[in-house]
Amino acid sequence: MEWDPIEFKPLSERDEILNEPLDCIRAICLPPLDPNSANRWTFFLSTSEVNMTAIRLNCGPSFSQDSTILDDGSKAIISFERRATLVPPERELILTLSVHPGYTVGDIYDMIVVNNRHKFEIDNFAEDSRIWVHDQLQLFDISGVFSDEDEIELAMESVNSRWPGDIPDPVEEGVYYG
Repeated sequence: MEWDPIEFKPLSERDEILNEPLDCIRAICLPPLDPNSANRWTFFLSTSEVNMTAIRLNCGPSFSQDSTILDDGSKAIISFERRATLVPPERELILTLSVHPGYTVGDIYDMIVVNNRHKFEIDNFAEDSRIWVHDQLQLFDISGVFSDEDEIELAMESVNSRWPGDIPDPVEEGVYYG
């Protein structure tokens, strides 16, 4: 059986997670694990601003599936995790991106899978998560998910910096397999 890099937390709620509507998408910059390193990035897909619920869409190292291209890394796990908060407690920057009505978490999942964005290799410190977030921002924008070009432009600029401080740090090309 082929290894599946996508996981749902909790797995028993996979179908419910995929059917959740999107109110907005937040690209969130997390503190680096090391002060000399790049920030880690993640998404929170808001499913209800009123009830303050979201699905965290995260890219992190599997540690169990060896990288086939990167020297120091592994194949990434792409997780869709139900959260009872709109943002994580630890964060450096939050970018809220408006979405056109009618999109669901399942639509985001489909875009990722159809475009093989779930087949990503990542370094062991998850610094490459910002590359993955950058690439998905482009994918979601090209696919017509976002409704405000100024917000997406700011998000793309922000992913190309270290925070705090907005220190320029251009994103490199992502490493995808398969």
